[in-house]
Amino acid sequence: MKIDTDESGFSQGPSVDDPPVVIAELNYDAGLSVDSDKVAGLEDSNSRTQLIGILNRYSRRVKPRFKVSSPNRKLRMARCVNELDDITPDKRAAYVQAGFLEIESVPGYEKELLDALAQASSIWKATSAPQPVPASLDIHPSDVLTGRTPGSRNFEPAQGYLHAAPWGIDAGAAWEHDGGRGKNIKVCDIESNWLRSHEDLPAGIPMIGGQFLKDEHWRNHGTAVLGLLAAQPGQTGVHGICPEAQCLVQSGYYRSGFNTSRALASATDELEAGDIVLIEMQARGPTRRYIPMQWWDDVYSAVLTAVEKGILVVAASGNGGVDFETAAFADSNVQKDSGALLVGAGIPPTNIYDVGHAYDLIGTPRSAMPFSNYGNEVRIHAWGWHVTSLGYGDAQGGGKQRWATLRFSGTSSAAAIVAGAAACLQGIAKSRFQQVMRPDRLRHLLVDSGTPQTGDAHIGPQPDLRKAIQKLIVEGPD
Repeated sequence: MKIDTDESGFSQGPSVDDPPVVIAELNYDAGLSVDSDKVAGLEDSNSRTQLIGILNRYSRRVKPRFKVSSPNRKLRMARCVNELDDITPDKRAAYVQAGFLEIESVPGYEKELLDALAQASSIWKATSAPQPVPASLDIHPSDVLTGRTPGSRNFEPAQGYLHAAPWGIDAGAAWEHDGGRGKNIKVCDIESNWLRSHEDLPAGIPMIGGQFLKDEHWRNHGTAVLGLLAAQPGQTGVHGICPEAQCLVQSGYYRSGFNTSRALASATDELEAGDIVLIEMQARGPTRRYIPMQWWDDVYSAVLTAVEKGILVVAASGNGGVDFETAAFADSNVQKDSGALLVGAGIPPTNIYDVGHAYDLIGTPRSAMPFSNYGNEVRIHAWGWHVTSLGYGDAQGGGKQRWATLRFSGTSSAAAIVAGAAACLQGIAKSRFQQVMRPDRLRHLLVDSGTPQTGDAHIGPQPDLRKAIQKLIVEGPD
């Protein structure tokens, strides 16, 4: 397995003193690229001179946003946009990715840099780089009592999301079939930390690349996600949805800062058609509310590349409570079909606020949690509140390798549940038909067979694996 050379233990992570970073995309016909730390072209041009002048004035450093090979830089500089119809999809994707720049601004001059890039003839678009956070609701020690049990317990009875529809996804229906526990499917979780040594996780979960962020919330979040996917059945802990899938992790943080698009490209290189990537990150968008990472063009480009390879991308839609159909998001990437499966957070059948509230009712089960983003591209949902998994320690304390929670919440918990369901379904297809489903087929199968949502905010249905399997057997994987 390839291990990214940037993996080197733990990082303290971003600091308020870090210089701001801007992501810019070159126009297709600019005839420019970035070679290491400088703007390059096959010949001098006014656009190259203009861009170099802007960077000299307002930036401290510039480099490719993606890892870019020399042939793709040359292809970009040769203005071969008209030849893209004649090249393979992977080379076309590499050409697009070669046009993204990561620019470190002179502190205090980010706005001036963005304004200047907006006027540059060689730049298609420039935006501030996102600062992702986990797509979950934090569990504060003041809200819950830390579990203090003398030994490890079995929390599977509290995993209501595993139950039959309409309450849960009916994971048991998948487990009855060969491959239905995710066998021979890889699932890669992209975020920034995990406790892979937890007693309920399989040994040897590999990390593809990036750096661990030294942050307890990231660690608990990643551990809870892995618990939903890969926790091993037994007398203790929880039961993962796809415990026979091979789980991998990829950090979205590098020495130079967060880079979700590079992380997704790294995962795409490692995975094969039929595998699944799970993006468990969100960041503040144009309304300052949390939105999914595909809003940023470099991430959207990386999603397209993964889907083209045959990989299903499952992503948290974010906890901003916003409607993607409003004017603020017009023509943006959250109104476009990237091929990914954006997941909303639904109200579970328990339907009770019990942290910081006087046991209030939330709303109608399978309608959107108040914090969940929604819109036409949010195609599916799962439990977004009080999901039982690993980490945090409110349900079971002691050593961190034993921690369990009853309160994992957000579009994060929902996205992990959907990714687990997808892995089960893909595992059945691979075992029964000796072939995997393309991402669009797998996505449509999950959505078309799901339990309908309630309420007006569009978050799509909840997976129903029993019905999905029935459709798969009758219709086949194509």
